[in-house]
Amino acid sequence: MRSPSRGPVLFVVVSVLVAVAFAADRYLAYRAAREERDASVAQLETALGLLKAHAEDFDANATKGKRVGLKTLVQESGARSGVTLVYVTESEKEAGKGLRERSVTARMGAVRQEKLVAFLSDVEDRGGGAKVRELRLKPDKAQSGLYQAAECVVSLRVPGARESAP
Repeated sequence: MRSPSRGPVLFVVVSVLVAVAFAADRYLAYRAAREERDASVAQLETALGLLKAHAEDFDANATKGKRVGLKTLVQESGARSGVTLVYVTESEKEAGKGLRERSVTARMGAVRQEKLVAFLSDVEDRGGGAKVRELRLKPDKAQSGLYQAAECVVSLRVPGARESAP
């Protein structure tokens, strides 16, 4: 009589061990994904709680009608519109009749026309009376709808400090 060969038995044992290792790996990956999902859900619940507690701060028109820093408004509008602001400066001067004019000059690098329009619209919509006073554009000669450079001046007139008469 011949003794049974160990080859098929060894193949079955190795196959079972590989299947167990694969199943264990998949289970550990599932657990890690579930823990990550649970952490994300907890963060989302925290964010929703903050949103409910401070809804007025997260409103799309939160700055409308409020006194807001003009430079901050321009920077936020740039971020909201996807426009990269290369240079932003702020100035203030006397505008007469007890008014002061605050101005912000913003320079942008290469910017697409639709992003520029969204940026300018957002500044005026959320600016509480801020208006785009000047706009200088340098179109890209190779590609339409793209500007190599853009510069805008946004201004807002606010009541100034009254001077006492001598």
